[in-house]
Amino acid sequence: MGANDAKSNTGLTNYSELVFPRKIIFGFLVSSLIAIILFIVFAFEINKWAVERNEKIFNGQQALQVLLAKQALEENIYEFQYDIEILQMYFRQILVGKDETSLGKDGLFQFLQTSRQEILTFLVTDSENNLLYSNTSVGQRSKDAKFIAESWIKKYWLDKDNWSSRSFVPPVYISRNLQLLGYLVPVWVDGEQKGIFCVVIDLQPMIHRFIFPMGMGNYGTGRFLNQDGLILFDDNVLNIGKNISEVKGFDSDLKLKFEQNIVNSEMGQGELFVPGVDGDLERRIAAWHSMKIGTEKLILLLTATEEQVSSALLELHVQINVLGILLVGFIILINFVLIYSRKKIVQDSARNLEDLVEKRTAELAMSEIRYQAIFHSVNDALFIVEKNLIINFNKKALSMFGYSEDEMKKLSPYDISVLSREEGGSVMNLRSYVRKALLGTPQSFEWIQIRKDGSRFESELNLSAVLTGNKKMLLSVVRDNTQRKKNEKEIRELNTELEGRVWQRTLELENANTALSESLKELKQTQKSLVEAEKMASLGVLVAGVAHEINTPVGVGVTAASHLKQQTLNILKRYSAGDIRRSELEDYISTADESASVILENLNKASDHIKSFKNVAVDQASKEKRKFLLKEYISDVIMSLNPVIRETRHQVVLTGEDELEVESVPGSVSQVVTNLVMNSLKHAFDGIEKGHITIDISREKGKAVVDYSDDGNGMREEILIRIFDPFFTTKRGSGGSGLGMHIVYNLVTRSLGGEIECRSSVGRGTKILIKIPLGTK
Repeated sequence: MGANDAKSNTGLTNYSELVFPRKIIFGFLVSSLIAIILFIVFAFEINKWAVERNEKIFNGQQALQVLLAKQALEENIYEFQYDIEILQMYFRQILVGKDETSLGKDGLFQFLQTSRQEILTFLVTDSENNLLYSNTSVGQRSKDAKFIAESWIKKYWLDKDNWSSRSFVPPVYISRNLQLLGYLVPVWVDGEQKGIFCVVIDLQPMIHRFIFPMGMGNYGTGRFLNQDGLILFDDNVLNIGKNISEVKGFDSDLKLKFEQNIVNSEMGQGELFVPGVDGDLERRIAAWHSMKIGTEKLILLLTATEEQVSSALLELHVQINVLGILLVGFIILINFVLIYSRKKIVQDSARNLEDLVEKRTAELAMSEIRYQAIFHSVNDALFIVEKNLIINFNKKALSMFGYSEDEMKKLSPYDISVLSREEGGSVMNLRSYVRKALLGTPQSFEWIQIRKDGSRFESELNLSAVLTGNKKMLLSVVRDNTQRKKNEKEIRELNTELEGRVWQRTLELENANTALSESLKELKQTQKSLVEAEKMASLGVLVAGVAHEINTPVGVGVTAASHLKQQTLNILKRYSAGDIRRSELEDYISTADESASVILENLNKASDHIKSFKNVAVDQASKEKRKFLLKEYISDVIMSLNPVIRETRHQVVLTGEDELEVESVPGSVSQVVTNLVMNSLKHAFDGIEKGHITIDISREKGKAVVDYSDDGNGMREEILIRIFDPFFTTKRGSGGSGLGMHIVYNLVTRSLGGEIECRSSVGRGTKILIKIPLGTK
């Protein structure tokens, strides 16, 4: 036994050496090298793509930072114009000699106490250039600002004939310590110039507030230049006040390119070459934007070095390097494991193959046993035919045809088949089926079989080819169709009877459906008429209430006008008689003033009511969409309902966002609010002397929210679940139609395209939450 094992192991070892030559090891090494090279190429392309994409994203963020800084600086500077207009008003009063009024020196003093800290000084001179007023603060910057202002004013007076009468912004003054913006405002009275005043604004706080933060967020360094290349702000303080050409490394060619790319363009972004700290040219990623202050153009510039741009890619580079190291190590480990374990795997595979052959042999024997069991348990007759002789058959074949085993083995398929043409069979047909089946095309057909006793029966015959080794045999399956044919005949007769019944029932159902369709059509028309009647009833309440609201101010106005007319006739008589007295004329003037005030006040009230009524009434009669302020419109609707509300002690309070604008159907909004208020007055406050209705307007996730609530009786659960059903009302005998809340539901969900929710409990009032889109599609 040990000798056999040794021989077997030797055979396995030789087998493993045959299937595992050295070229396989070489192939593993070559594939590993190719994989590493491909990874390096892939990593290089990924890095190149990532650098380009990162620069585009970084440059876009730079452009956004520059634009935000420019907009903020412009907005801050423009705010000074409002202060300058106020100062012009004060100085004009002073220059024309009205310095004791509320708009004179006292008002100026109060304004200066609250003016911006960026305003360093004000200087006011008369037409002779005499200094009339100065508010220069203590400090060297204020003194320098005053000196600059005096030089600006002096230049103005020397060349005033060339200036227009409007305010003038002199060129921005820039030095290393000062960045000043000035406004010269001439004061004219009746076509004559009375003087001029100068406002000096310190740009340095605004530059540090808006320009310096441009580089925050690691987007580079900010610069601020004028159109001549003068530096207003730089990260290097020593460069402030210099021209860009004075910076180390800026030769004439570089300055020309700089002016073409930046100074002469409104805005832009991209790469830029500028001198570095050592004077050598450095590539920068830059974005710039220009702005106008007076007649001077200023430029905001944000630049970043390649190190700043590529810092965001550091993590990607680390990830690629780590991934490459892990990949190389993984490939080496895989190759080592494969080379080391291949020999043992082949040996185990050969040993497993021997075991598998033995196992499959046993399985084949077991399969033969199962085949015989299945072959004889089938409920159809099975025949295996070779060269027109039956060589095998199952037990069902013997019982179906009435032969013994010895007798069946001597027969051919033609001996148990009816082959007469009169009975539907022939030898030629059967041979054709057999030939096709042996060629590989299974055949299935009906045939008449004959038993040993000569009796016939109908069958379903299936023929197919079976390969056993090199032999091709025919498998024939015969199924007795006698009972199936009988069942099919009974089913056909039953189907004929059922078809007659179905036709009769279909005719009856069609007649019933026609009657139901007519009834449904009449019901929908009736419901539509009732809904329209309910809407017109609400409009009638609106008209009656507004008519009452208009009659009161119009009546008062008519009375006051009549009284004024009578007083006017009396004073005319006295005037014509020539004996009118001063006291009587003064009394008439006083009476006329009071009457006119009363008439105007009441006509304004009537006008407001008419305007509100017109908007609400027209909207209720129209389904057009338009933009409107939701709270203001609901207020008009409530105003139109005031006559009905004032007949009770109930109160309606409207709160919420005033400026919430929607684009929707105002008529539907009016109908919804009217029905809700009338429903509360009629049902919620039944038996309550003083109730409160609150309507709150708000905004939530792109929708307008109308929160309607009352502190009335509330509703039981069985009423709440049917509140929006048509024709459902708890006031059936008291004039309730049951359509009010149904109309509200339809208007909100269909006309307004929104959603509605009702919450209530007994004794705790009712809350209705309505959400509608801000704009309709």
